[in-house]
Amino acid sequence: MFTGNKTHHGITDVLLDNLPHGFVVINREGIIQFANEYFAKLFDKAADQIININFYSLFSFNSQNDIRPYLQKSFSSNENFESYEKEIVTSSKKTIWIKCNQNAALLNGQTILFLFIEDITRQKKLLLDMQNKVYHFQTLFNNINDIVLICNVNYGKTLSNFLDANVETFNKLNFNRKEILMRHPLEILFRNEEEFLVDVLEKLLENGSYVFTSSIMSKNKLELSVEINSHLFEYQNRPAVIFIARDLTERNKYESMLMKYGDKLRNLALHIQSIREEERTIISREIHDELGQVLTVLKIQVSLLANKLTPSQVELKQKFDSIIEMIDKSVESVQKICEKLRPGILDDLGIIAAIEWQTNEFSKRTGIDCNTDLPGEEINLDADKKTAVFRIFQEALTNIARHANASKVSIKLICDDNFLHLQIKDNGKGITKNQIQNPKSLGILGMRERTEILGGKFNIKSTMGSGTLVSLILPLDK
Repeated sequence: MFTGNKTHHGITDVLLDNLPHGFVVINREGIIQFANEYFAKLFDKAADQIININFYSLFSFNSQNDIRPYLQKSFSSNENFESYEKEIVTSSKKTIWIKCNQNAALLNGQTILFLFIEDITRQKKLLLDMQNKVYHFQTLFNNINDIVLICNVNYGKTLSNFLDANVETFNKLNFNRKEILMRHPLEILFRNEEEFLVDVLEKLLENGSYVFTSSIMSKNKLELSVEINSHLFEYQNRPAVIFIARDLTERNKYESMLMKYGDKLRNLALHIQSIREEERTIISREIHDELGQVLTVLKIQVSLLANKLTPSQVELKQKFDSIIEMIDKSVESVQKICEKLRPGILDDLGIIAAIEWQTNEFSKRTGIDCNTDLPGEEINLDADKKTAVFRIFQEALTNIARHANASKVSIKLICDDNFLHLQIKDNGKGITKNQIQNPKSLGILGMRERTEILGGKFNIKSTMGSGTLVSLILPLDK
């Protein structure tokens, strides 16, 4: 190319033109002595167009100032080899990244510079895109308000020491990064309980994710109650686990407060129900005693007057008979009102007799066939539980009469293992799950609340078109 015979020049030119990167030769003044096609295309020119022109003229003014120091250093330094990467702008306003390797040499007594230039724009864009993604990931990772820890899954279903942790981990546990990365998940997340770790890891490997609760001890011995979401993923070409631990301290505090308030509300509800039942009993007794007594006296007085009538006073006798009949109906109404307020049979004879009486009344009123399976002996229940069982039973029958379209009802009351079991089964149209859970279903809500207040369990099972089963379980008095 610069020395030797013509054939040798031609072969060299062909080889240089087919290099997978740009090649250019410039002299100390910056004049291009040779350039291959790859290099010329970088600047949107043909190779023969840039021979003998100034190398710097191919660049924008700012890029010339960026490139010039490197070239001048190679011309003036004893260390001839220089390598660098630069983002440059060409004279045609095209922005590219180049990787340049240059070497100065003496040729025919003159210093010339050989430059190998590669377009690395695509690689740089991919690298910058990856760096941006890493930056965004790190930003997201470190801005998560939960403790986040990462470790590898080793062969033999074991875990490595932690590989990474977010800023919140250091804040919550008071460990620095080096201290965390020297520790094992068994110590930090599993309370040094190997069986606990093995159990979690087996579920994790089976399902890909697993949620569990644990406690974490910080560096200053503060114990944190946490809920941990664990997920399998690939990290640096190896299976790994990310643990996201949410501090439950505040939530547990509020849950405890809510439970206390809930207990207070239930106790208040129980007290209100007790007062209500007492008031019903008092009103029922007063109506029965006072009004019943007045009606009885009134009937006696009217009967005595009627007996003094002569046989000829037929019309007046009929009016007296009508008044006596009205008094009898009033007495019946008083009795019914008293039974609705508080059936005396519940207090006098107990829950079994009360259920049997209520069943007969229900069957007479609705025409629905009722079958009962009741114990032969009375069940020992305190007043609150006895009232709750009876009111729940009443409400269940009321719901059947209003909504079930049933023709048969089976009632079963049994006692075993210190528990009372009451079941009311109908053959009606059933009830949907949404209706059972509807907060506006006050009857069902009331039955459930009465049961829970007394430490029992209430349940409704139903299949559309196949009837409904209402079940109640209450602990017996000891």
